[in-house]
Amino acid sequence: MCCNPNTYDDNNPLLGVVLSGGNSNRMGKDKGLLLKEGQYWSKITFDKLESLGIPVVISIDSSQEEECRKVFFPDRIVVDKINVKGPLRGILSIHDQFPDHDLIVVASDLPDLSTAIIKNLINVFDEKAGEHDFVVYSIENEPEPLVGVYTAEGLSKIFSLHISNQLEKVSMKHILEVGNTFFIELKPDDWKELKNYNSKVDLR
Repeated sequence: MCCNPNTYDDNNPLLGVVLSGGNSNRMGKDKGLLLKEGQYWSKITFDKLESLGIPVVISIDSSQEEECRKVFFPDRIVVDKINVKGPLRGILSIHDQFPDHDLIVVASDLPDLSTAIIKNLINVFDEKAGEHDFVVYSIENEPEPLVGVYTAEGLSKIFSLHISNQLEKVSMKHILEVGNTFFIELKPDDWKELKNYNSKVDLR
């Protein structure tokens, strides 16, 4: 079992989130539990975030809980509970449990993402502190919302819109449009790090 089962560091405003609650219909199985060099994709991402000295949790669907408990300590697992579709379900579920933390979100199906790219995201977020709700990468002006930082203040606005039925769309692209978002344009040499594996064909 991975990870030191410490309680969360309330003095660290940044909380790492491995987003692993998708259905993975096209892949045919939970992508977070696929293996790369003998390790689960979700654990690879978890370890990269934790290596940067921040507390980390994993966001999952209830159907994944039994298997994830074999790998992660229970206090690092957050089961999605907010009634909204898509990745926003996991992000708002984490925000609901940790409302005072800014979240650095990384999808579990990005096993090629380097620690350096994540660290750069944190550095830019720190440089822009207080200026934006969200900071995410983009490729050729197309946002990559599942590698980004979502502030507690920004998510509070989104959560309020959701519970008052005023959130027009639940797509992450719309969330970035609603909030004040800063985009980090990823250099072409780094595009491969954000390769998304959606089906078994992509694994070949």
